[in-house]
Amino acid sequence: MVIVQSNPVELGVQTFAKRLGPRQVLGAGALSDTLRLRAEIAADLGVTRPRVNTFMLGQHGDHAVPMWSQLRVSGVPAAAVDALCGKSRAGRTLADFPNESRTHKGRMLQLVKGGQIKEAYAYVKALPADLRAVIKPFFTHFTTGHTTEMATAHAVVEIVRAFVGSELRVIPAQVALTGEWLDIHGVVAAPVIIGLDGWESVYPLVPRPDETEAIVTAANAIATANAGC
Repeated sequence: MVIVQSNPVELGVQTFAKRLGPRQVLGAGALSDTLRLRAEIAADLGVTRPRVNTFMLGQHGDHAVPMWSQLRVSGVPAAAVDALCGKSRAGRTLADFPNESRTHKGRMLQLVKGGQIKEAYAYVKALPADLRAVIKPFFTHFTTGHTTEMATAHAVVEIVRAFVGSELRVIPAQVALTGEWLDIHGVVAAPVIIGLDGWESVYPLVPRPDETEAIVTAANAIATANAGC
């Protein structure tokens, strides 16, 4: 098995999958992004991260796809979860998410480069949970010189635990698909079922139409970035 943690994670998955076969290779970037998204949503709801369940799929980058349709929070009324979704997504679409990510990241970096660190953090903190999940790692990187090792290590440990455990588990990971899900042929982050011998299949998650479009767009963006490599 190969777990790719380095960036660009999708290129690493594509390269190793060509040699070892797609079922033996996973990228940990999607799980890192998922853990961050769950943590940000948990903070908004005032609960601990393990009580939050959803995924960040698509690309480990601007084309990340926050799966709001899959959000479930243990011990929190559905009405409160729906209210958070409505507030977070008000006036926004998944199609706009890549541009939103780039725009807010650029504004945050301008503040950091101008020495306005507190202002940059306040700016990021005021964003919706899905944007915080993808932009905070860049804030950390550009203010400390590296991203948070804890999230990186946690993602790898969770994948290893899934491999060696006795129960089948669903893990969001970058994998090389051959049409198993959404007719995608290429690398993208998908919810895969982990077994002892690799990832066995894609969990039969049915995204909303806008989520499907965003995931396919992410796969195309990854294919374009990896072309010729």
